[in-house]
Amino acid sequence: RLKCSKLPASIFPCLPMDMVSASWAVYAAYMISAPVWLLCVARGFLRQRVHDKVVPQEWEFIGLRLFAFYAMTDLVRAVDLCFATDAQLTDGACRSTWGLLPLSIRVVLWWARDITMLVSLAFFLDFTVGWTHTLLNRHPPSWLAAITRIGVPSICIGMSGCAVGLVMTNRAVWIFGLVAWVALLNIGTAAIGWKLLWSILPDVRRHLGGVARPEADMLVFQARVVAVGMLVLAAAIFAGFLPIFALRLREGAVSWPMVPARPLGVYIGDTHFSPLSSLPVGVTPNPAPECVEMMIGWALLFGCVLSAKGCSGMQTSACGYVTRRELGVALLKDTAYGSNSKAE
Repeated sequence: RLKCSKLPASIFPCLPMDMVSASWAVYAAYMISAPVWLLCVARGFLRQRVHDKVVPQEWEFIGLRLFAFYAMTDLVRAVDLCFATDAQLTDGACRSTWGLLPLSIRVVLWWARDITMLVSLAFFLDFTVGWTHTLLNRHPPSWLAAITRIGVPSICIGMSGCAVGLVMTNRAVWIFGLVAWVALLNIGTAAIGWKLLWSILPDVRRHLGGVARPEADMLVFQARVVAVGMLVLAAAIFAGFLPIFALRLREGAVSWPMVPARPLGVYIGDTHFSPLSSLPVGVTPNPAPECVEMMIGWALLFGCVLSAKGCSGMQTSACGYVTRRELGVALLKDTAYGSNSKAE
């Protein structure tokens, strides 16, 4: 076996891979992933228009369009990925791949992408609560609707304010405000996830029995995966991120500038992070956050596009898709027909 040390340096210039090389590898993977997402979106639009016998349900119709916007904003952002570093540099604590995008454009893209993701989550949860309670012939608890229809939009407004504050004041403390809003969001989504896993979905499964439509299995699977994911994310936020941020605040992060070369209280939207190639010796970038962002994109691709099965044998409403209520009623009729068949 050849050892790494004997491989030609011209082919493998840095073995083992350092963090700079890892950052470039993540960038290359991102630039492959984002166009693939858009190709899948185009295929999803074509499928919804061509297949007249299989019509999309509400989440598939809206989710595809939300993910299309998400993928487009993330593709523009990915052209000049930003990597945090392990040191406060004089020209900013971050490095980008090429140094092209000003901070104002970068924050707008971050904001648009993340708000779209939160809106997608809120819509999916509201859709799931809608069709499951129609199937169960129940009125959903008012607090579930309050979280998805009032709580999530309010949190989006709060996060937007923090993003504006970051750009307008050069104070890194606004990032901690963003984390606080995310923690608050996770309290609400974790409560919904717990309710889905331990109450709603078991009742739905018992109600469906073995006579449900094939697409019902995917709906229940999606709801269970999202619920588990929300609980895991909430545990990670409260067990990992919040203690770290509390420690940073104790170390004086309130007075830390986002761009050290600029004074506190000034506009930094015109700042361009220096390219990754100008990183000083001994300072390492951290590609892990961008790697997580890419994994989130792939997960959303599956949940919004690739898992779409449509509804066979159902007529669409004027909206062009099967609404949550129409879906719940159809499943309810199937269970009633199946119960009558078993009785006979």
